[in-house]
Amino acid sequence: MRMFWVILVLYFIVQGYVLWRYYQLTPPYYGLKLIALLSAFILFVSLPISIFLVRSLPLWLVKPLYLIGSSWMILLLYLLIPILLFDIFKGINYFTEWVSAEKITHLTTNNGWLLLIMIGIYSGIIWI
Repeated sequence: MRMFWVILVLYFIVQGYVLWRYYQLTPPYYGLKLIALLSAFILFVSLPISIFLVRSLPLWLVKPLYLIGSSWMILLLYLLIPILLFDIFKGINYFTEWVSAEKITHLTTNNGWLLLIMIGIYSGIIWI
């Protein structure tokens, strides 16, 4: 039982990290930021709600939550890889200055085009 809680905590940490990094890419428009927060919240809680409250919620609600949560858990691995690679690059670049810090900051914050490209790629992966 203890291992279950360790895995659940790690799952929440990885989710929070990935969702925060993609939230940073969201352009600074209030409506988009709000939609990103609501989407992140639904993704964050869908699987735990569907697992822990399966007996107390109606099936018509649990079934889509489970589908969203389980798909999100698989997609989370694909989302984590480029974020980790980029953060490793940023760490190395901090000491070597291959690319200016301003360019990296411009690329990783409020970059709607990069966010749309990544959402398109990952939507294609999920669709397939």
